Amino acid sequence: LWQQPITEPFYLQVAASPRQVVQAIGSMRALFAGCIPVGLRPAALASWVVAGHAVVRIRAVGALAAQVTPERLGHRLEAPARDDEIGHMVERINAMLDRLEAGFRAQERFIHDASHELKTPLSALLSEAQVLRMGQASPEDYRRFIDSVEEESRHLGRLVESLLMLTRADSRNLLAHRQAVEINDMVIAAVQECQPVAEQYGVELVVWLADPAHTDIEPRAHGDGELLTAMVSNLIRNAIRFSPAQARVEVAVACEGDRASIEVRDHGPGIPDDALVSIFDRFSQAANNSPRRGTGLGLAIAKSVAQLHGGDIAVANAADGGAFFTICLPLLDASSTH
Repeated sequence: LWQQPITEPFYLQVAASPRQVVQAIGSMRALFAGCIPVGLRPAALASWVVAGHAVVRIRAVGALAAQVTPERLGHRLEAPARDDEIGHMVERINAMLDRLEAGFRAQERFIHDASHELKTPLSALLSEAQVLRMGQASPEDYRRFIDSVEEESRHLGRLVESLLMLTRADSRNLLAHRQAVEINDMVIAAVQECQPVAEQYGVELVVWLADPAHTDIEPRAHGDGELLTAMVSNLIRNAIRFSPAQARVEVAVACEGDRASIEVRDHGPGIPDDALVSIFDRFSQAANNSPRRGTGLGLAIAKSVAQLHGGDIAVANAADGGAFFTICLPLLDASSTH
C-alpha cells in the first residue's frame, strides 16, 4: 500500500521595509493638508451664494402668500420662469388656493341658500299674522293660519334636521369608528321609516333584498349605519314625492363582485334632462306639480353619505317612465375584523 511520506513541518517568514508605505502616507497627508482648505473656500462661497439666492426667492413666495386673505381668495402667486423646486412649490400653492376658493364659494352659496330657505317660511307666517291682526278675522281664517303654522313648522323642522345631517355627512372624521352594517337590514329600516309617508300619499313600497345563499356574498358594508339608513330613506322619500297615487316605489338590493347596489325607482314623470346634471346640488329641486314639499337637501345628503363610504350614486330616467337612483357601495370583506 502507498503511504504519504512523513516530512517535518517548517515556517517561512517574509519581511520588507515599511519605509515606502510611510513615505506614501506622508505625501498624501501633505497633499490633503494643502488642497482641502484651498478647495473648501470656493465651495463654501458658492454654497453661500446659491443658498442666499434660494432664500430670497422663498421669502418672495412667502410675501406673496401673505397677501392671500379671505377677501382676496382669487389672488394667485406668480409662477417663476425656471422649472425648479420653487416653481413646483408655487404651482402646488396655487392649486391649494384653487381648492380653498372653490370650498369658500360653495360654503357661501350654501349659507345663502340655507338662509333663504329658512327665511321664506318665517316670512310667510309673519305676513299671515299681520293680515290677521289688521283685519276682522273669522274663525275660519284662524284655522287656516293654525294649519299654515303647523305646515311651515314641520317644514322648518325637516330643513333643520337635513342641515344637521348634511353637516354630519360632510364631517369625514365622524367615521373614525366604523362598524359592519347589514345592507338588507339597513334597507328594511329605511323602508319602515318611510312607510307612513307612503301610506299617507297612497304609494306602495316594494322591496327585493339580496340573497347571500344565491350569490355567496355577504351583503355587508363598513361605515355608519345611521347615515347609510338616512341615505336610503332620502332616496325613498324623494321617489314618493314624485310618484302618483296608487303607484309603486321599488327598492332592490344586489351584490356583484366586491360592490353592492341599492336601486330606488319611482314611476313618476321622470327628471328633465337639464335637471339631471344638478339634481344632487344642495337646494336643487326639479320642477314638478307635486304638492309634496321637500327641503332640496335629501339628494345632496344621499350623495355625500355615499361618497363618504367610498361609493357613489347615479341617476337616470327609465325608458317606460319614472326615474331610478342607483347607490353603489363597497362590500365589507368577509375576512375583515371589526
